[in-house]
Amino acid sequence: SIGSIHRPKVFFASSTVCFRQKTINTLAKRVAYRCSNPACRIPTIGPEQGGDGTVVVGVAAHITAAAKGGPRYDLSLTPEQRRHQSNGIWLCEIHGKQVDADEQHFTVETLRAWKKAAESEAADAITCLQVPRPPKVVSAPDAEDVEFGQSLGLPPEDTVEAVTARVLEAARADLGAFKGIPGWPQHPIVLDLTLVEHSNARLFDVARLALAMETFNEIALIAPPGTGKTTTIIQLTDSLLANEKLPAVYIPLSEWASQGNTFLASLPSRRAFQNLRQQHFMLLAEYGRLALILDGWNELDDQSRKRAANDIKALQRDFPEIRIVVSTRQQALDVPLSGPVIRIQGLSESKQAELARALRGADGGTVLDHAWRTPGLRELVAIPLYLTALVSHTSGGTLPTTRAEVLRMFV
Repeated sequence: SIGSIHRPKVFFASSTVCFRQKTINTLAKRVAYRCSNPACRIPTIGPEQGGDGTVVVGVAAHITAAAKGGPRYDLSLTPEQRRHQSNGIWLCEIHGKQVDADEQHFTVETLRAWKKAAESEAADAITCLQVPRPPKVVSAPDAEDVEFGQSLGLPPEDTVEAVTARVLEAARADLGAFKGIPGWPQHPIVLDLTLVEHSNARLFDVARLALAMETFNEIALIAPPGTGKTTTIIQLTDSLLANEKLPAVYIPLSEWASQGNTFLASLPSRRAFQNLRQQHFMLLAEYGRLALILDGWNELDDQSRKRAANDIKALQRDFPEIRIVVSTRQQALDVPLSGPVIRIQGLSESKQAELARALRGADGGTVLDHAWRTPGLRELVAIPLYLTALVSHTSGGTLPTTRAEVLRMFV
């Protein structure tokens, strides 16, 4: 059984037919509980007057109607597609009624544009500390949740809280094994991150990104080769585990592709998770207590990429609150995710100096100063991989003078 879970009282001013409660929560959280109408943006959550609960005065409206005859009805959609969060938009009660009363003006294209802009604004607020984060609202088990929990066949003591603690402990051990393999940087630097396609170019780090995952279920992380995607995504996993709220599991996609299992089915075969079953991960995924950190989408061949995409879509359908992060290169941004796209920035001069000194002390600073003064090398040392090679494999008498000489270190 699922077991007892402490949850806050939440009162919704109106119910929304078709959407499950957890889908409604997802739509609200993705826009920080603010109306998605760009001319409104009022908060739709606050304290219960005279009690300790939370009152929500927003609605999860359908972009295309849930039933035939409704506004913007799309005959081509399946019932599952109509109830998926991709077909919903969070609005205040007034604008929720208005968009359905005037479907000629409030078109599908208009509502999708509102949704995208509102989610982008909410992402920016979290990563750049513009506004306080909204209170976290977690839905109580509904009838479908109870039926699902019983179908897993887990013992009564395997409550969500108990399984969360076990997976957190196992995930830390699992991540430690990855950090212990040859090739993990001796001096990993925390790189700067920015939101892609956003006017606000302020920087943030993996700690802020980990907080953003309390709101955004899906995130794509992109960077050019050698910039530090794997290091950054492992640091993100570390930050999530340190918060002790969201068990995060790091999955190198090249390794996963050599197996024939789905993502969740593959986990118990790893040493750290050998005392856990696939059903434990399914339980956490059902309650939004699991993050899959998928590294190296661009390393997959076409067949493996198609298999991974199908698995992600199945997880999105079966577990709407599961968290998924995928790292890839800009040229391979065909990941089936709808959340923010985050770009890893190159090393700033201060971070270059920090890494050079960590690798070789004062000599590292001398090599870096030489690179800054050499045409073609100044831009190259902004990439962690090349800066590490340059500082680690050169001496005062054999400093390279061209970009080509640095690149030959990798041949």
